[in-house]
Amino acid sequence: MIPMAADVASDPLVSVITPLGALVFSIHRQRAPVTAANFIAYAKASARLRNGIYRIVTVANQANRDAPPIEVVQFGWIPAFSGEAPPVPPVAHESTLATGIRHRHGTPSLARMGPGTGTCAYFVCRGDQPALDHGGARQPDGLGFAAFGQLVAGEETLAAMFDNAQATEVLEPIIRIDRITIEDSAASVETSAGQFR
Repeated sequence: MIPMAADVASDPLVSVITPLGALVFSIHRQRAPVTAANFIAYAKASARLRNGIYRIVTVANQANRDAPPIEVVQFGWIPAFSGEAPPVPPVAHESTLATGIRHRHGTPSLARMGPGTGTCAYFVCRGDQPALDHGGARQPDGLGFAAFGQLVAGEETLAAMFDNAQATEVLEPIIRIDRITIEDSAASVETSAGQFR
C-alpha cells in the first residue's frame, strides 16, 4: 500500500519564498524517490542560481488550444543564456502510474519535454489536473508528468500568483524567488536564492 502524505513523518518540507509569499511543499520521497531527490538537489543548489516564476497557465491564456486545458504555475532555474547546462542533471521519468501521486490541487510536478528530460523546471497545479497524469492527453506520449509532493501551506500565495497571470503564459517580468528553504527530519538546510539579474 502506498503511504498517504499524512502518514510519512519523514517527508521534508520545502518552502519556495517569493515577494508574493511562500509555497510550502511536503516532498514525498518514499513514493517518488527519483523526482523528490531531483527537487531537493535543485533546492540545495538554488543559492547560486537565477530562480523565478516565469510561466502561469490559465484556461484563458494557454497557447495550445488543441491540448486539454490546465492551470499551473511554473517555476525553477532560469538559464542566463541559451544552451547553458542545467545545474541538476536530467532524471528518469517517474510516472503517476508508478507513484500513485496524482495531479490534484496543490500538487508539485517536474516539467519535461520527452521522458527522462526533466531537470529543474517545476510546476504546481491549481485545481485537479488529470490530463497531466499517466494516460492523460496533455503530453502526446501519454506518460504524463512526475508528481512528487503536496502543497501544505501557501494557498493565498498560489492565488496571488494566479492574480498575476498575463494575457500569455510566459510572464514579463518574471516573479523572482527570494530563497528556498528545506526542513528535513534528517538534516535542516536553508539556502538563499541567487540574486535575480
